[in-house]
Amino acid sequence: MVTCKDCVHVEVCETFSLLSESFEIASPERIANDCEHFKHQSRFVELPYDLEQTVFVLDFVIDKEHRQKYQIVKEAFIHSYSYAKQYGKVISLMIKEDEIKSTFKSYKLTDFGKTVFLTREEAEQALKD
Repeated sequence: MVTCKDCVHVEVCETFSLLSESFEIASPERIANDCEHFKHQSRFVELPYDLEQTVFVLDFVIDKEHRQKYQIVKEAFIHSYSYAKQYGKVISLMIKEDEIKSTFKSYKLTDFGKTVFLTREEAEQALKD
């Protein structure tokens, strides 16, 4: 049986019921079907980074012979999150190539701190290392 304890709002409801005489929560064991605001905790994921947050990625410049030339730092922003069985949690970034063109690339969350960074300084330091 699903109860209020399974809801993402349970702490808010409990706190609000203590502060307001007009709001009442019968009990955390209350059957969740009675509540129009019920949202099961298992359907929500806390994201480690905000959508549209600016990040910096290490990318490669490729020459005409399709050989990797050197790494550069590119500015990007977090476009979306997804889940792939073979990779786990995946983050999709929109990378600004120039003022007009952008590309999308997907990275595993484990790439943060290796090829994806929260600051330009961290990314540039990784290039030096």
